[in-house]
Amino acid sequence: MRGELLGWVVSGGVAAAGIKLIESVLLWLLHRRAKAHDDRHVAQEERHAQAHAQMEDIALAVRRLQSGQRVLLHDRLKTLCCQHLEAGVLAYDDRRDLIAMHGIYHHDLGGNGSLDRLVSDASALPLSKTP
Repeated sequence: MRGELLGWVVSGGVAAAGIKLIESVLLWLLHRRAKAHDDRHVAQEERHAQAHAQMEDIALAVRRLQSGQRVLLHDRLKTLCCQHLEAGVLAYDDRRDLIAMHGIYHHDLGGNGSLDRLVSDASALPLSKTP
């Protein structure tokens, strides 16, 4: 009976140790899985932050290009209008180009309207027969 009781105690202890081992392995696996999930989440957030920073850089570059284009178009319009006003005539195609450039300058690139009068005066010139 004593040997049998000792066998029961030993086998119960082994079973308890086995259950504890299984529990520890399961907890380790769950923690490992949770850490992998967290690592993927952190990596995803880092990629999102990098993409957002790249988008901001691109938006800034576009704004700078638009600003430069606005300055160049302002100068070109002013020069062309002054040349045509000095000549006193304007070819039909030149008038169409001036109006198109002014529209882009004013509406698309956010020009301030400083060329409105100059373009209007140049557009009102008599049309020449040759370009």
